[in-house]
Amino acid sequence: MAETYSAVYPQRKTFLKYSDKKIIAYLNEKPMANYLPDNAMEGQQPFDGFQYTGTERDGGTILDCPDAGNYDDVVNALIRASYSQSHEDSIYRHQVAISKGLITDEDEKEKYEKEFENFNASCEEAKTLAKSWLGL
Repeated sequence: MAETYSAVYPQRKTFLKYSDKKIIAYLNEKPMANYLPDNAMEGQQPFDGFQYTGTERDGGTILDCPDAGNYDDVVNALIRASYSQSHEDSIYRHQVAISKGLITDEDEKEKYEKEFENFNASCEEAKTLAKSWLGL
């Protein structure tokens, strides 16, 4: 598992083009009221800001994204931040197995249904975030 870092900024951050086919996205936003850094200079005043947690020292996360201006590519990049393609495929396979009656254990079915609900919620969050970032 990659190390994670947090950073607090006085303004809300979104994403930037990082390199060809990559973006750096600022995820896991958490509002911070009256924030004062541990290393604050004498006389520095607390401020309201936003904390981001990611794999980069600035709190960002580098994601594959073929076209940073394309809604579908940004949504997919955000989904891949939490779910690999193989993990997503596994979630779908579990749903097919449930619908075909191949999984009959109620606890197992409940676990896979919750997993599917969480995945769908994550996808909806990615769509909402991408729309706000792209001004759609």
